[in-house]
Amino acid sequence: MLVNNFTGKALDVPGGSLKKGDRPIQWEVNRRWNQRWSFAKQGNAVMIISVLNGYALDIAEEKKNHGAKVVQW
Repeated sequence: MLVNNFTGKALDVPGGSLKKGDRPIQWEVNRRWNQRWSFAKQGNAVMIISVLNGYALDIAEEKKNHGAKVVQW
């Protein structure tokens, strides 16, 4: 589980979504599958993958600017 130290809330797949492109949110810790994440090494990087649906966190449209959306894909 990934928990924000400031808010105490967990990174969450909203409503247990199985749709590519949906945005993760922070939500009260409930320890359900939509708040569980795994880490997979890919070369010099690490992918964060939802245990619920197997989608990785991704920067939408490969944007490089501040504030770019993070989605599941």
